[in-house]
Amino acid sequence: MKIIEFDLNLYDQKCIEKSIEDFSDIAEIILEKYDNKIICRVLNSKSDINLTVCEFSNYIIDLMNVI
Repeated sequence: MKIIEFDLNLYDQKCIEKSIEDFSDIAEIILEKYDNKIICRVLNSKSDINLTVCEFSNYIIDLMNVI
């Protein structure tokens, strides 16, 4: 399992939620919200979990650039 924290002052919650949905075929990711941050727990992945975490984070940034 890997944990990624996202500060909601920097990241859009809708983009994080959309990324979790889009990655659902690749990885099991659980979202937890605490105050002004979101914690994503990547429980497992079809690919290397470290690579998945990196690509997941990049995907969120890409989505934010589209909005």
